[in-house]
Parts: sequence; C-alpha cells; structure tokens
Amino acid sequence: MWYKVVSDTVRICKLLADGRRHIAEFCFSGDCFGVDGINERPYSAEAVDNAVVMRYRRSTTEQLIDHNAALAASCATRCCAISLTPMAAHCCWAA
Repeated sequence: MWYKVVSDTVRICKLLADGRRHIAEFCFSGDCFGVDGINERPYSAEAVDNAVVMRYRRSTTEQLIDHNAALAASCATRCCAISLTPMAAHCCWAA
C-alpha cells in the first residue's frame, strides 16, 4: 500500500523508547508516502488535524503503470528523486 494526503497534514514520526517523539517529516495535501515498497516501516504516520488520506493498493498501481507508458515514466522519475534524498525510507513526494 501507499498513501496520498488529500487534505490537511500528516506527520511521519517514530516514538522513542524514552517516550519522546522523533518527527521525521510532514506530508501536506498532494504529498504521497509509503511508496518505497517496504512491508514494515520504522516510522508511523499520524494525522496532525483532520487529515484525509487515500490508500492505494500497490498491485493496482503496478497494473496501471504496466499499461500506461507516460505514468510509468512519471513514477520512475519520482522514485529516482526519492531515492536521492536522505529520508528515502519514509519521505513524501509531491503529486
């Protein structure tokens, strides 16, 4: 699964053993997260306020990419950009 923030803000964070919260990133309306294909993530996503988030199945997305060359190129470009960032394991990317 991967997710797209439709409205408001989502906080990507991790609760530390001592009770503190490490905030890795904020995802805003139009941003996506969880696109890395990892089944188990060290960070969680929390709604900051009344966020609306869409969930997408990876298998459906892959089928669309297989049948749409323009979408495949766009996804490849975005994934390359994500892999170059230091927060690649849990980063957001703008739609």
